[in-house]
Amino acid sequence: MIRNLLFLLITIITLSNCKGPGALTGNTSNYQKEFEQGNYATAFLAYKQLVKKYENKGKNAPDSLYVRAGISALHIDSLSYAKKYLEKVAYKDEVSADVLSATSKMYRKIDNLSKEIRFLEWYQSNYPDGAEHKELKFRLFDTYVESENVEGGLKLWNVFSAIEKQEVQLQEAYLKLNNFSGNSSEANKVGREILKSDSKNIVALEYFANRYYRKAEDLYVSEMTAYKENRTNKQYTRLLSALKTATSDFKKSRDYYQQLFEMTKKSNYAKRLSKIYSRLDNEQKANYYKGFI
Repeated sequence: MIRNLLFLLITIITLSNCKGPGALTGNTSNYQKEFEQGNYATAFLAYKQLVKKYENKGKNAPDSLYVRAGISALHIDSLSYAKKYLEKVAYKDEVSADVLSATSKMYRKIDNLSKEIRFLEWYQSNYPDGAEHKELKFRLFDTYVESENVEGGLKLWNVFSAIEKQEVQLQEAYLKLNNFSGNSSEANKVGREILKSDSKNIVALEYFANRYYRKAEDLYVSEMTAYKENRTNKQYTRLLSALKTATSDFKKSRDYYQQLFEMTKKSNYAKRLSKIYSRLDNEQKANYYKGFI
């Protein structure tokens, strides 16, 4: 801490005595050392002042200064400066892997999903052997799921290796992708694979809990409505058959929701359990779970 404060004081004094941008480029080894050692708060203050000296003269700073200033700002969550500096270099024809990575992370932090995806895609295209290639490829898949880009997600899924496809993070995203795309057979398959390796996986448990609940509830409501509109013996027989099927699915959903509730005690699970027990004509249990809402 003392060393950083002394360095900062010397930096400020040095910068205040500089006559122009040219005087700042003679010795950047100290700033670079702070940057390379991960002392980003100190490095950011130094590079910010260096950039300011150029811009006060109506000039752009060298790209290398914008890069280090932007990456340092990103590390200390000074996002307005990270955006300002990184965008100075990120859209040029030739961009380093570090800049593409940092810019994608900056857009993620400021919640600009479309631009994050753009830079993740550029990284994959330009640096297939980059140090962060796997990490950013996984993140790109997550962004396709978040944006419900089924085509992009399925295309990228086919690029993953068999070993990568066994990683839970990726399987969870793939489950979500198939769920909202309506491919229930594939979603069921990957959901079972996840639970086979991790019986307490929240994403897979929620998928099956919601799936059986929705299936049962839709059938229950539609057949009850049909019977109320047409109270014939034939319709009543159909209703009894439908209720039997719905009851079976409600119980399957109940089992998944009970496991989720026992693990988390979340009120939304209790609310769904209360509704299910009402459908199963068990008001005592329904009222019990209402107490957790």
